[in-house]
Amino acid sequence: FLAGVVVGSVLTGATTYLMMQDADRVRAVFAYTLGNLAFMGWPSVKAMVLFFLLALPPLLLLGRVLNALQLGEEVARSMGLPLEGLKLLLLLAASLLVAAAVAQAGIIGFVGLITPHLLRRFLGEDYRLLLPASALGGAALLALADLLARTLTRPAELPVGVMTTLLGGPFFLYLMWRRRGRA
Repeated sequence: FLAGVVVGSVLTGATTYLMMQDADRVRAVFAYTLGNLAFMGWPSVKAMVLFFLLALPPLLLLGRVLNALQLGEEVARSMGLPLEGLKLLLLLAASLLVAAAVAQAGIIGFVGLITPHLLRRFLGEDYRLLLPASALGGAALLALADLLARTLTRPAELPVGVMTTLLGGPFFLYLMWRRRGRA
């Protein structure tokens, strides 16, 4: 634990030093690290479409595999699923989607936590429904958070990542509190 704190502190110091070398770009760097949709436009959307076309179909088609994995790896193996290859495909597809989104908009936290947890209450545990609904629900949540970020502090504008953190932090604490109550 202490080694992680030290490494994090050293990297924060190095990052701060590098940002101060070009003070004009500090605001853009902070906006990116907090997640910001203000710099996105149609060229950014076009850049992400290829990644989504490559990665989203395998994820949507592997909903049954995720359903089987919920029951445990032993059960999934007993169903004849080649888990190593399927888990690698799931990891690659999800990583590709996340990397494409982060490359364009920065780090926008908690959307992937809030949306599936809320939708699971309404749709159940079937990933064949939950995955596409989470993709659409996450987009809707992000659009709402962006609208709030652009209007609440008008004429200034918050990075959307700040708004999703303000929504997601308390939601995460609620989930922890609820889980602790069940234990």
